[in-house]
Amino acid sequence: MPVLTFRVNDQDITAHSGQTVLSAAREAGIPIPTLCHLDGLSDVGACRLCLVEVFGTPKLLASCVTPVAEGMQVYTDTEKLRDYRRMIVELLLAERNHVCSVCVANGHCELQDLAAATGLNVASLYHYFPSKQDLLVAVLAERGFLDELAITTPTPGDRTPRIELADLLNEILQSMLEVEDFIRLMLGEVMRNDETALSVGQELIAGTQDSLEQWIAEDQPELARDTGADAVARMLRATLIGLFFEHVAGVLGGTSPSAALRRRADEVAAILHRND
Repeated sequence: MPVLTFRVNDQDITAHSGQTVLSAAREAGIPIPTLCHLDGLSDVGACRLCLVEVFGTPKLLASCVTPVAEGMQVYTDTEKLRDYRRMIVELLLAERNHVCSVCVANGHCELQDLAAATGLNVASLYHYFPSKQDLLVAVLAERGFLDELAITTPTPGDRTPRIELADLLNEILQSMLEVEDFIRLMLGEVMRNDETALSVGQELIAGTQDSLEQWIAEDQPELARDTGADAVARMLRATLIGLFFEHVAGVLGGTSPSAALRRRADEVAAILHRND
């Protein structure tokens, strides 16, 4: 079986063909956190805690399902990864009440260990947030997700309305790309009909709708001349969600999701301003 050599952080290690980054790293004594990985069962990359950065790849990859490639450069403990893992653990803790002191698994719990490793005080979370809804919304706000989707008026300048609209749509899409793993997690919870995820998702959609309506009414009222700002905002909101679903489904096209989403934003703006 061919032997491959690749680099994890500052260490050169070897792996056999078909071996995953997670497996090879652990054999070399390099820790990568997981929750859904169980020896003997097929990996699916569901928990997203084993994400790693790979040089030359714009998105984070689940190491449990990413095969080793010759010469690959992998990073397992960057600031970006620590932020993502902390956010994921926070959201897992927000799923329900976790009172470790009265739990039979206290001291022998992977989730508890991960919370400690990411600097979370599990017991303190519910002291301040008595409900799952309040905690999840607080987590979103703390991680900056709500701010990332906030709509701001484009900077005045010589840009045409078409370029301003394209820049606005691209800004929202790039913000969604930055928190892709959170959105995937939320989508999974929504598919399970989780009440909190549904409620928070509805709040985010409503906030985006209101912000788009206000921006259209104030900055590009010509788009709303026939149908109203609310209708245009609904169409743009649906387009943004649809484009992101195309990215998640792998049908967006191109090798760079960021560049592909930029092109789609330009296309949408060109269609809406085709008479300019």
